Amino acid sequence: MGGDKVLWQPNSGDVGKSEGQNGSDGEEEGWDVPSSFTMLLGIIYCVNLEYPRAMKYSFEFLQRVVMKIKPDEASARVHGVRNKLLRYKL
Repeated sequence: MGGDKVLWQPNSGDVGKSEGQNGSDGEEEGWDVPSSFTMLLGIIYCVNLEYPRAMKYSFEFLQRVVMKIKPDEASARVHGVRNKLLRYKL
């Protein structure tokens, strides 16, 4: 079958086969949101890319505060938001 492609599914660790665009078997599991963000931030971090200007602080907040990747290197703006959040008991 020439239209087959192999998909990696991070949650199951298995390799799945897809029949392609026309004949989907319906058993594919897509990426969930946390895995997608983790993969995106990991790629940006590993390749040392710059964040998109419009979302710079959003990505930095996710990286530094939520995922705790080098939190001591956060910008003043992200530190300020982090400190405001820590004042509230969530």
